[in-house]
Amino acid sequence: MASRLKRREPVVAGFIRLLRRELKAVDAALRDEKETPEERTHIARRRLKKARSLVAALAPAIGRRVADRERRRLRDAARLLSQSRDADVAVKTVRDLIVYDGDEATAPLERLLAVLEARAAEARSQSSPLEPAAEEVRRALEIIAKLDEKSGGDEKGEKHLGEKRLRKALGTAYDAGRETMAVAMETSEAEAFHEWRKAVKHRAHLTGFAARRLAAASPPVITALDRLGDILGDANDLSVVEEIVAGEPEIVGTPSEAATVIGVITRRREELRAQAFVLGEALFGQGPRRFRRGLHAPADDTPATREEESPTPSPTAGIGLAASIVRPLPMVSEE
Repeated sequence: MASRLKRREPVVAGFIRLLRRELKAVDAALRDEKETPEERTHIARRRLKKARSLVAALAPAIGRRVADRERRRLRDAARLLSQSRDADVAVKTVRDLIVYDGDEATAPLERLLAVLEARAAEARSQSSPLEPAAEEVRRALEIIAKLDEKSGGDEKGEKHLGEKRLRKALGTAYDAGRETMAVAMETSEAEAFHEWRKAVKHRAHLTGFAARRLAAASPPVITALDRLGDILGDANDLSVVEEIVAGEPEIVGTPSEAATVIGVITRRREELRAQAFVLGEALFGQGPRRFRRGLHAPADDTPATREEESPTPSPTAGIGLAASIVRPLPMVSEE
């Protein structure tokens, strides 16, 4: 069941409810001994990212100091879980590269894969710090339990249940996405694309939470944001593998073979970045003022009706088309 604000729920109360839900899900995942440590870690990290987005959105209500402290706490919990997960991601990235490349660099890529698989197995064999991460999450839950009475609630007399807070949070997330996209386009640096991805994921989380409230949080927008986040994530994973090869070229073979592997990585990453910019223009191409005007349309408003009444385009205009033409790399069989 997706995490959503209810249609007639005060926004601050709803964000706190969703935050509590995400943190309880993290705690449950970390305790679930029926699942493998890898799956428990994956679920926990995914829910922690949503929780951090909720804490950021709650900052005006709970205070910047409290919000920053709890975001750091959740970030630290996620980092405790990252070691084995990062190793597994590197393995998957190289497997995908072997499928993508065909024959050009198969032999050195397979040598690289063997090394990374061994490292991932070693990371998984080590004691995973699930309990320290769970302790951080439980402490955050204790803090969140006290917020209902101290949050200040939603705007007094606001007949739309705090929609202003919701629109402001989404507008701020949109601005961050536009700004980080512009930096990524200008610099082409891996860190710039990483920052853009974080901004995209934050907007994706907030948009998902608002799906029952705002037309701008429509399913096509949510799907496209998730798709963009995945593309940027794949590009970032390639940069991580590139750093490994550049730092340890001997694990793939000769210097020439290492250069070939880096060339394949670069080519694939540039393709992914080009796809990201296509989708990014559809998702962040509107000016900030026009985007904010679109946030005033409720979820049950009809896009076609708004277009007849106003020249402002539908919040989903062009996004479905952009998402449909950006084709992902086929999944690699785990068998």
